Amino acid sequence: MNQVVTHNSRLWRRNHDGTGLVFTHRQGKAKFLHLNAPGIEIFTDCQGDLSKNNIVKKWSGALQIDERFVREFLRQLQEQQAVTIGELCLDHLPPNWENENQQTTDILLIVPPNPFASREEIPLPLGVLMLASALKQVGFSVALFDMFLHNLDPIEIVKAVKKYKPSIIGISVITASAPSAYQVIKCLKTIDFAGLLIVGGIHATHCPTEVLQQGANVVVRGEGTYALCQLARLYFDNRAWDTSFLQSIPNIHYWHGDKIQKSLKAVNTSISSADDLPQPDRNIIDINNYPQKGAIISTFGCNRRCRFCTARNHPLSSYLARKPDRIIAELHEMERLGICVGNFVDDSFLLDHQRVETLCRMILQTNLNMAFACQAKVDDACKNPSTLKKMVEAGFSAIEFGVESGNQAVLRWTRKGITLEQAARAVDAAHNAGFQRISCGMIIGYPIDTRETIEDTIQFAIHLLSRGAHNIPLAICTPFPGSDIANNADTYGIKIVCRDWSRYNFREAVMDTPMLTHREIEQLYLDGLYRIHCASVRKGG
Repeated sequence: MNQVVTHNSRLWRRNHDGTGLVFTHRQGKAKFLHLNAPGIEIFTDCQGDLSKNNIVKKWSGALQIDERFVREFLRQLQEQQAVTIGELCLDHLPPNWENENQQTTDILLIVPPNPFASREEIPLPLGVLMLASALKQVGFSVALFDMFLHNLDPIEIVKAVKKYKPSIIGISVITASAPSAYQVIKCLKTIDFAGLLIVGGIHATHCPTEVLQQGANVVVRGEGTYALCQLARLYFDNRAWDTSFLQSIPNIHYWHGDKIQKSLKAVNTSISSADDLPQPDRNIIDINNYPQKGAIISTFGCNRRCRFCTARNHPLSSYLARKPDRIIAELHEMERLGICVGNFVDDSFLLDHQRVETLCRMILQTNLNMAFACQAKVDDACKNPSTLKKMVEAGFSAIEFGVESGNQAVLRWTRKGITLEQAARAVDAAHNAGFQRISCGMIIGYPIDTRETIEDTIQFAIHLLSRGAHNIPLAICTPFPGSDIANNADTYGIKIVCRDWSRYNFREAVMDTPMLTHREIEQLYLDGLYRIHCASVRKGG
């Protein structure tokens, strides 16, 4: 097989002595590969236009070494997530590729991969599992196909469609996975899929026209359980394209003839309580295939208006909290499945301290044998430090704060509504409460960032490490569709230089700001990552 080799990171540099430094991301941690001069030259040759065999022949000849040494070097680069070795070709299906074990289903849900996540970071598709649960509750049979578990091979999509013979296919899309999703749609066209193709997710919510033009029949915007169930009912009743019915379904865009139409209802009025939403159906998947298997959500929505985020522009952005007894029941189900760590992925987990304390008390009363992690706002954590202590008593061991910047003026500009003092106090409170892992997320490259304010952020990140933080994830400000930054690019004086959605991954700069070019932002990001990494190593993190 003539496999193409492509390097995964634009974040690398060649040092003055000819050696090189390459940033990769494995198992949730930043990694730095120090390559000698021949090594960095081989790495830079991995641009996607040379096959593995050609690279091996070229450099074994140039360096006058045995081919097996070059092959081993490429293998190690792949193991470190620095390069991808593989091919993506739909031209020739392998012989006997059709799956003989037919297992028909009404609806097949597909999760395209985030190209920048490693296998150790495969996220549990929590939202899709909730959709599956809702569909099964109203009588449909459902199967789920997670592309990340099938080596990203589009031929596996063909096999899945032939195996399950679905009438409806649903695809969930985040921005970074949009190119993969469009490849899936292209793949479905090659086999003349004649059913209903529905696409949802955050990217489809903010780019419905783009998604429809790629080949989808319907786009569901925002929270999709109600709309998807209604669409499925209409389709199986042979009324899918009756406009009078479609107009009654909230938050959808669809093809009507050769024109794109949208439903009259702009919000999903059917959901007034978080408990209206179904519990994820974890039985539809092999939970052991997921390294991050413990995801759970106890609240929906966010009460902030951050300029860099899309959450407040989501059709279901109001804060809704699930009842604690429903959460406890789900945790017991997770424990039965062998899940040892529950990771609360709420945007606003600590907003209501009484709710959290009630949940902690119930965890202790029901003798759940699990550990827990969560995300939280620093000002919420500062309001009542005693809540953090009760969380630790109940088994919470990890917490992640969104600090966002180490410069107060930049932090104020983000509209996060927090201060540097609160960030420091939150880390102190979590450390004193006994959390074993404290993370503080930072972002650089905002429209008003300068070299000086970015330096403030790196210095503050290192300072938080000294106060008890264990990990500082660093990201690049990205103008995601639907965010205030993207919607007001001209106002902020930014120039979006790239519409390749796979690069909207927080680790590549896709905009020039009034102060910095995207190349300068990337170099400052690489430098910041390395300095934070070194500070963490010195601390022993």
